[in-house]
Amino acid sequence: MRKKVVLLALLLGAALPQPGRAQNEPPPDAKAQLEEADKLSNEGRLTQARAAYEKAIAAGANIQTDYVRSRTLALCYLNGQPQKLDLAAKWFENAIRLRPAAEDTRLQLAQSLAWGGKYALAVQQWRLLLNAKPEAADYIIGLSNTLYWKGDVLVALVALEQFLERSPNQVPVRLHYARMLGFAKRYTAALNQYQAVLQSNPNDISARVGIAKVTSWQNQLDVALKMFDDILARNPGHYEAVVGKAYVLLWKGEREQAKKLFATAHDRDPSDQEVANTYRALLRGGGGPARPATAATQVKKAPAKPAQTVAKAEPPKPAPQPVAEKPVEKAPDPAPVVAEVKPPAPPPPPPDPLPGLLQEAENAAGRGNHTQAVHYYHQALALKPGDIGIQLQIARVLSWSKNYGDSVAQYDTILKSAPDSLFAHAEKARVLSWDKKYAESLAEYRIALQMAEADPKPALPVRDIRTEYARVLSWNKEYDASLAQYAVLLPEGEPRKAEDVPLLVERARVLAWSRQYEQSIATYDQALTVDKDNFDAKLGKAQTTFWSGNLEGSSAQLRELLAFKPRHPEASFTLAAIEHGRGNNAKSLALLKDAPTGLETDGLRHAIRREMRPIVRFRYGFEDDREISGGPGNSTTKVLRYTSSIEFSVHPDVRMEVINTTTNALTSNSLLGKHSGDAGATETNARLNFKVAPWLRMIVGGGAGRTGGKSLTAPAPTRTHFTYDIHPIITVGNWRADIAVTRHIADYTPLAIYDNVVQERYSAAVSYLWRKRVRYGAEFYGAQYRVESPETAKRQKFVATAIGGSGYVNPTLFQNDYVTVEAGFRYDSFTYLDDAIAILDPANGVDSAGFFTPQLYQRVAGTGRVAWTPNDKVNIAVQGTFGPQRIHGFALLTPPPPTWGTTGSFGSQLTLNLGRLTPVLAYDWFSTETPASPALRTTGQWRSHVLTGGLTYRF
Repeated sequence: MRKKVVLLALLLGAALPQPGRAQNEPPPDAKAQLEEADKLSNEGRLTQARAAYEKAIAAGANIQTDYVRSRTLALCYLNGQPQKLDLAAKWFENAIRLRPAAEDTRLQLAQSLAWGGKYALAVQQWRLLLNAKPEAADYIIGLSNTLYWKGDVLVALVALEQFLERSPNQVPVRLHYARMLGFAKRYTAALNQYQAVLQSNPNDISARVGIAKVTSWQNQLDVALKMFDDILARNPGHYEAVVGKAYVLLWKGEREQAKKLFATAHDRDPSDQEVANTYRALLRGGGGPARPATAATQVKKAPAKPAQTVAKAEPPKPAPQPVAEKPVEKAPDPAPVVAEVKPPAPPPPPPDPLPGLLQEAENAAGRGNHTQAVHYYHQALALKPGDIGIQLQIARVLSWSKNYGDSVAQYDTILKSAPDSLFAHAEKARVLSWDKKYAESLAEYRIALQMAEADPKPALPVRDIRTEYARVLSWNKEYDASLAQYAVLLPEGEPRKAEDVPLLVERARVLAWSRQYEQSIATYDQALTVDKDNFDAKLGKAQTTFWSGNLEGSSAQLRELLAFKPRHPEASFTLAAIEHGRGNNAKSLALLKDAPTGLETDGLRHAIRREMRPIVRFRYGFEDDREISGGPGNSTTKVLRYTSSIEFSVHPDVRMEVINTTTNALTSNSLLGKHSGDAGATETNARLNFKVAPWLRMIVGGGAGRTGGKSLTAPAPTRTHFTYDIHPIITVGNWRADIAVTRHIADYTPLAIYDNVVQERYSAAVSYLWRKRVRYGAEFYGAQYRVESPETAKRQKFVATAIGGSGYVNPTLFQNDYVTVEAGFRYDSFTYLDDAIAILDPANGVDSAGFFTPQLYQRVAGTGRVAWTPNDKVNIAVQGTFGPQRIHGFALLTPPPPTWGTTGSFGSQLTLNLGRLTPVLAYDWFSTETPASPALRTTGQWRSHVLTGGLTYRF
């Protein structure tokens, strides 16, 4: 390995605890030397500290019972000059004898023994570390390196393979395994491991560099050169790719180009001895090594010494570190240094064509040429018909190329001849899940799970199959069933271990997807209790905190994660989503610039830009209101409204909307049509929508409305009215407050239009969402209706003042990804003050101004709503109310007695999401048995029907 591990085991600044000593006080000289040694070690002067400890021991000091000083002396031997690995190991062993549970000290002992060439003893220590933490990637890498240096290459590979069977998602270990296979000349297996990494993360640079290196070691220099060029085109200056390309150019004989790349690499990392030696050889005019040292030669080399580190007496526990000096990541086969190097001639084909075909197939699969790989495998299968191993490889390669249907068909062929193949069942289930055929996948997983549980020694661990089964259940949104499987994998009451952390993270995700946010966060906390630095758990907890609605808490957690990993895509994506949710599109887009390119990042960026595009809306509504008196006095009022609007962004965080509404009101009612039974009005407004603070959104706008035009069927002047909207929205946690001040024309009836009625409304509403299940709300409002009648023979200007309010409780009875069911109740009441009497006075007023003016209105109603989203293109919502209503009229008008009457309403809406187009169709119905005429002068029934159609187009 070119990069040496710098052992950061000791730090400056810690006070030295009182050291232990033997039963007898050490001689004065020894005591003074010990104190001097402690002081020097704390100052980081390790060589001088080591000499002082040696003098103290020679003077009679006994530190063999002192853990702190034993470990400190060991570190002085390890990091002082000259390095003495044998003595370092001796004192680390003494420290471990005093504190067997000191994991960091045992790690340093294993490293010292390995670097000192005592491989067998080092292997023992690595295995003890792995027994304590079976899932620790650094420990298995250290063990495999030591076994490799010892010459036990096969044992090293087996250890890595067994580890990956237990923990298949440990990408660093899989990459290390692939490198080891390459060093052992098992190129096909190495390519398969790199391909497995790319299957889960197609952008993994280490895997792509590894494939390019292995390809070059197989003398496919032109192919390897193209691979390195592709990597460097996407990742300019990537060190490993630069070095790999330099060696390929050297082996192709292009020394000058190779020399330039070696110079670049040497400038970036002068400590890389292999690059330095090759570069110096090229400067001297030689060709450099035709191939670097082989694995066998590497074992005999003295391992690199760890870099010197500053020492202190009692350091904090360091994180486990991988062992320095991995095998050289270059091809084997040494050759003498020559002035011009040419690739060796390819070896002659083997007598048996089958191994060669299999090798070619695996090489092609490793390079991503899946079509060629399948072709070679079929040729091999023709030579060995019925071979299950070859058929499995064909199925796997087909799945890697995303030909899922063909892959499943291949697995079916295998299962016809080998129905008990656990590999075929499990892999078929996996491929079906990739193809999103979850029901079929789950059926195969059940078969595989049943087979594995019935076999005392199954080919695949039951735990692994159950884990995949639980995942696919969650992908199929069968969250309860998935959680039941995780309950089997993670029994309640058992202490959590390091190997449980990945499962805890997965279980927490499923809980979050099922909207059990509190339990999800608690499960993430369990994982973090075992592994406090687990990034996936921290990220998942932050995301779940966001989904639970706690934007502030999630934002703080994500910013902490991004400080640790500044360009992490998921953390950047989630924080950008939070800023987007707050309305800060500019901040969100800035965050996405720093995030690496990926599907989620691009998707959010596209969503934000899509929302910033202009939107055009068209809506046409037809309202039919019927007053049924039970006799010949029945009447109908119809209102037709056409609304068009355009919405666009004037800034990433500011939207503007311009709305125009044209109303045509018709009536057969003699009172409401006394000027004319046909009236028209228009209103145009412009509004801005923007965020002032994370908790405050503002909607402000203004415009003009036009009414009037007739008086008692004769022409009359039209009037223009100033209109406006001021609407602050305050959101804090689960609380929301809306304050609205508005002024608009009251285009309810022909009479209201011709009487130039304008409504000014002032309201304050507050709501609270309790545990994401129950919403409580209340509103208080005041309104003034300003009337300017065109009748010149009577008083023309009037004001009617109304005060009202409402309260409601709206629980969510059921909710999943498709259906939401709500039911609750509400109370509404409003009253008109006595100034309304002036309008209704038969002698001096105008009888009515075309709007409903009771003295007191009361209604209690049960409410219900069902929303159904069967897929991402269709949404259907249905709502209704039912309850008693009572109306008090002004005594001046001799109204009917106030009695409770039944009322009910029904509404439905169909919304289609067709890409840029969103059609909407809605129907609303209202009925009451309560006296409800505009002037409250008749009794009977009231029916209202409203049909609305709309279309939204997003550019």
